This record gives sequence, C-alpha cells and structure tokens, in this order.
Amino acid sequence: KEVGGSWTQFSPDEDRKAPNLKYFSDEEILGHELKHPWNKENKVELPKSNTKDVPAGEIDATNFQNVVKESQGKTARTTYGGHKIDKKDLTKSKD
Repeated sequence: KEVGGSWTQFSPDEDRKAPNLKYFSDEEILGHELKHPWNKENKVELPKSNTKDVPAGEIDATNFQNVVKESQGKTARTTYGGHKIDKKDLTKSKD
C-alpha cells in the first residue's frame, strides 16, 4: 500500500518576518500552503494557467487563499511573486 502525506510547517512568529507575508493573515497563509498538499493527496489536475511566470498550483492556492480572504471581509489577492494573475485564472478554488 502506498503511504502518502506531506509536511507543512507554519511558524507565525517567524514566517511573519518575510516581507511578502506581512500583509496576510495567519489563516490566509495557512490556507494557501495547505492547498498544495491537499491537491497532491487528492490527485487534483489543475487547468493550464493563462498567467505567465506563475505556476498553476500557486494560482489555485491563491484562489483558495481568496476564499479565506473573502470570509474575513478582505479583497482578493491578484498577484503572486510580483506577477499579476490573469483575470481568467482568478476564480474560487474548484475544490
């Protein structure tokens, strides 16, 4: 039997020091990061991205992060790694 699983570490006091994370809530960061292993564990096939220089997995995790942001009354994240995400790719997470 194949054994799955992954390791995701989140240390708010340390991770909050990263300049690109200081404006995100702990829930946003954790939701974004947990979406990656969830996709892997559930063998989710992601659609091809319309956004140059941003992997489909990061767009999907950003879309899930936006679900969290919406629940907190915040506006959607529209960039990743300094790149604007194509509007066609910004949807609610398919899962």
